This record gives sequence, structure tokens and C-alpha cells, in this order.
Amino acid sequence: MNKIGTTKTIGRVVIKQVIDYVGVNTTSLERGGETSDTRPTLKGTATAGTKVVIYDFDKVIGETYADAHGNWTFIPKTALSEGSHNFAAQAVDPKNASLYGDRSGAYWVEVDHTVPAPEPFVPVHAVITEVVDDIGAKTGKLSNRDTTDDSRPLIKGTANANMKVVIYDADEVIGETMSDAQGNWSFMPTQDLSTGSHILIAKPVDDSVDMSGYRSMGFWINVEAPELPQAAMDNVISAQETIPVIDVQDVQSGETKSAQTLNVAFDELLSAGESELHFGNDETVTVTIGETAEPVAEAIPSAIGCGIYDQYSVMLLESDMQAAVA
Repeated sequence: MNKIGTTKTIGRVVIKQVIDYVGVNTTSLERGGETSDTRPTLKGTATAGTKVVIYDFDKVIGETYADAHGNWTFIPKTALSEGSHNFAAQAVDPKNASLYGDRSGAYWVEVDHTVPAPEPFVPVHAVITEVVDDIGAKTGKLSNRDTTDDSRPLIKGTANANMKVVIYDADEVIGETMSDAQGNWSFMPTQDLSTGSHILIAKPVDDSVDMSGYRSMGFWINVEAPELPQAAMDNVISAQETIPVIDVQDVQSGETKSAQTLNVAFDELLSAGESELHFGNDETVTVTIGETAEPVAEAIPSAIGCGIYDQYSVMLLESDMQAAVA
């Protein structure tokens, strides 16, 4: 059915496509296709510069113009109702608005308001968002290329929900974790990172996807040995000494030594065995470090660069002036 008025051959008008733009994926609807897009985009061709009137059945729902190449596009201003819609286009003579061409062939679609929009596509990813130092005098979030005394920093990041994430130190796997339902994950190394530079990388794992090219940007940190507290360095037993004696400087002469705790560093070669604590008032206390004694600080290189020392907490007992590992 043509619009009332004089008709003449103005040029052929064609509806080429009806496009659903709802959701991430663009869909060109077939004739009779179903869509959840209540304002689908119509595209077609006509004579360049021609005014094109758009119909839904016999109701005019808008108009547009063909460009210099004869292409035109139309989007309804108001949402289409649920159900069948039959689109057609008709050209109007740009010089005489009463002159109409023939209508195009019909292009009908079904609009379904209950059709859910497709889930957004989320690219597979794993990202390190922060690395946290939580030991020592200075703690908190580290910046890329920061230096830290935490040899087991907490690594946090994001990935796809419920995804396995493998953590690398450069090309070496140091562990793995799982992201939660919100895509958040965290990981702490189970082994100390060595002193020096480390580049931390997260890589997602999905058996259904080729993950060979997926990995996070590297997060660089420099791990350095922690310094022993000043009070801990009462003295250090040397492995070269025949009789291991420690001069204890922080207990004043004449004061009772009952229930005083000292942090004393022992050479690893003498960690298990008997040693002596020597006080300024010429009193000597013997301390035995058992095989199962636990250091209160990690083994670290000495300040003078020789030997590795374990720091123990020693409790002095008044009764027999013996000492025991606390």
C-alpha cells in the first residue's frame, strides 16, 4: 500500500538490514528474526538525497534521508511494543513532498521484551593489583620496583571469577591460587624469595582456552635482608673462636638478671650446643641452644659479610644463673 498522494518512480528504496545492538555482540536480524532490542537500527539504500519515510505496518514511525552515496539509517525514537513489527520504507521526492515512490518490500521482526540481553563478554585476564609488605619496621603497599625486607610479600590481584591463577617469579612457578566469585585473589609465597630482584607475574589458567599469550604485566620488587634490631646484636659468636663467649652489654653490673630476656645472635655452626654469656660484672652464664630451638628472626647475612646468624631469645634464670632459650 502506498501513501496517499501522487506516486511516481523516484527511485527504488530497499531495507537492507535490521540490526540488534543490545548486548555486546551486534546481530543482523533475519526476516522474521527475534530481538530484545526495542529500538533496532534499520539500514537501507535509496536515491541520494531522497527523504525516506519508515512504516511499521501502515503507521509512520519516522523518517530519514539518504546520504550522497544513497545510504540511509533509521532508529525508532520510541521503544517498539512486544510482538510482531513489519517495517517498510518509501521515498519522497525531495523537490515535491506530495510525490511518493513505491514502498519497499516488508522486513518483519519479532520483539520479545523477555529475552535477556546476552552476558557481557569478559576477556580472560589476571592482573596483579598490589604487593604488600607486612613485616619489619616499614610495612604497607609496595610500588613497582620498590625494595622490601619481606621475603614473603602478600600478592593481590583480579582475574575472571573462580579462575585458577598461577604466580611466577620471572619464568619460575612459585605457586597458584583461585579467584573468588568477584574475581579477587591473593597469594603469599610458601618459600622465601631470595635477596635481589624479582619480577612477579600472574597467569590465568582456563582449560577451554589457549592461554599461551595471557599473562599480567610484571611487578618488580627488590628483596633485601632485614636488619637485626640493635638490642639483638649483644654480640655474635664467631665460628673461629675455640670457646664461644658472648659479651652482653645491655645488662648493667649489679642488677638482678632474673627473668630478663636477651636477643642473642649465634653463628649457624654453633646454633645447637653450649655457649657462654659473659656480663660486665665478670659473671658468666651458660646457654644451651637445643636442636629444636626456634629462632625469633630469620637467618640473615652478618653485617661484616661472613657467616649466617640465627637470632634466639634467651631467658636468664636467677636460681642457678643458667639460661634457657625462650
